[in-house]
Amino acid sequence: TVNTAMALLDEPWLEPLIELNQILSSQPSGDHERECEPFRWAYFPETPLTTTSVRATKDAVLRVRAACQLLIQATSALRVSELCGIKSRGRNKSTGLPACISIERTFDDEYEIFSLNAELFKHTPSSEPATWVLGMRPTGANYLPPPVRAIDVLERLDSGWRQLAGKDALLIQFTINWGFPSSRRFVSGATGDVVRRHQQRWLIEAGCAKESDAIST
Repeated sequence: TVNTAMALLDEPWLEPLIELNQILSSQPSGDHERECEPFRWAYFPETPLTTTSVRATKDAVLRVRAACQLLIQATSALRVSELCGIKSRGRNKSTGLPACISIERTFDDEYEIFSLNAELFKHTPSSEPATWVLGMRPTGANYLPPPVRAIDVLERLDSGWRQLAGKDALLIQFTINWGFPSSRRFVSGATGDVVRRHQQRWLIEAGCAKESDAIST
């Protein structure tokens, strides 16, 4: 599952999808079908003719979200409640990464350790700040641990929709069944049930699970 999710982050259509999602969120009432059509035919020409370009594009967004969410949980042991509780906090100008991620060096300056600053929800009367180690790299290297890449993609993918809705949650969801939101009313923070449902769908489509399998995160 982790390898399959990582492969999605290397798809040639990922960065164009992020750019397109920024355009759509900046024009919520625009002609989304016209905006999505070049992307659909460039990267998903095999989709059925009965599938609109908007649907093909939205499906790609949902697949990226689900793969990133699974990658984060599989490599960091976050529960779904903690995943949904991550705050984006924008970008850290010094690191170029989402501000919810911090980087510290080991005592000997040999390695850089990546940590996620979020909220713990279990075994506490209310949420409280907590830190999860996401990975490490040799000091000065360009490598990003898989969960760091996934969080970075999620932050960039939906930054425009967060701005439109005035939300700071890293994970958001569209509350309409078809197409992209036409206003901030149709964007909310993601719920655990929706996250699980989209993860289940991605696992089945990627061949990592069967229809009869149930996931619990």
